[in-house]
Amino acid sequence: MSLLAAGAIQSHRAPAWAESLAASKDNAGPAPAPALFERIEQGLYKRNAPVVITEAELNRYLNAHLRAMSTGPLAENISIDRFYVQCQREGFEVRLLWRATNNHPATASMRFQVTRKENQFLIEPVGGSYGRMNVPRGIMAPILPALQSLATSLKSELDLAFQMNQLKFEPGKIVLDPRLETVAR
Repeated sequence: MSLLAAGAIQSHRAPAWAESLAASKDNAGPAPAPALFERIEQGLYKRNAPVVITEAELNRYLNAHLRAMSTGPLAENISIDRFYVQCQREGFEVRLLWRATNNHPATASMRFQVTRKENQFLIEPVGGSYGRMNVPRGIMAPILPALQSLATSLKSELDLAFQMNQLKFEPGKIVLDPRLETVAR
């Protein structure tokens, strides 16, 4: 019983990144969203150099062009305030901050691994957390509808990025390489 109580407490405690994510909404500033779609398109057309997208550019673009929508049975009770993508080695983490009807803030994050198998890129969930409680990927199923709505909103950008020969995630950036000779076999 005490293990369940500890899990409930940890899932409602905000992680360290939640405060800075909530504050970034107020301090977003007038910085224009980068023209990432056009940069990726030009990289594919020219095929002479990799396109490097920093984490800051990616998040400015996402927050300017997208609105995270909650779907599913509890959609009317939840409003997603903010989301953030953090680039990591071999993948990325999507961080969500939302409020329930009682205005109680809640956080979740889900980590994904990106691999290439022959001519396809595979994006697999590997785990995540609710608040400060780390959980395996199967327990993250309730936030998948919100993430799927984000992916649907980004369909044209994702299709374009997946035409690259190599997608490399590194801490703080994504490297999209259209050149054929750099593909590791």
